[in-house]
Amino acid sequence: MLKRLVLLTFLGLAFLLFSCSSQPERITLIIAGGATGQELELTVAGTQRFMAENPNIRVGVRPIPRNLDERLELYQQLLSKTSDQIDVLQIDVVWVGLLAKYGLDLQGLIPEEEIGRHFPSIIENNTVDGKLVGMPLFADAPSLFYRTDLLKKYGFSAPPATWDELVEM
Repeated sequence: MLKRLVLLTFLGLAFLLFSCSSQPERITLIIAGGATGQELELTVAGTQRFMAENPNIRVGVRPIPRNLDERLELYQQLLSKTSDQIDVLQIDVVWVGLLAKYGLDLQGLIPEEEIGRHFPSIIENNTVDGKLVGMPLFADAPSLFYRTDLLKKYGFSAPPATWDELVEM
């Protein structure tokens, strides 16, 4: 399971704008996303589905460094140069504030019902200075499993409800 939440910044905007376009010409977008493995597979599968639904739009996937420090450095270099090499960035949730100044406000460009399909805390995280600058591609939702026999053995009547209770137990 991936340990971090990955966001696909600008993808919703780019796809929305280009899929609503009445222009008959072929459009090409380059997405920086997916280093290896599951992350790359998810990115490629998503772009293939999108292209099947939008035949006038081609989406190329540029694999990115697996190392998060290298990935962030690449993004900062590209954004500071206003490079046209990449149209869409797949970023880590903790970078939203750092990269927000480069983002477009997606509010009003993405239908409210689509925004409402996501965890409110993710939308809140991706809103910086009143601008919605990112939309989630996917979210990890880890689970805590516990054994009722061990809870009972050690004198607990219920699983932990807080982090402090988890530490205590």
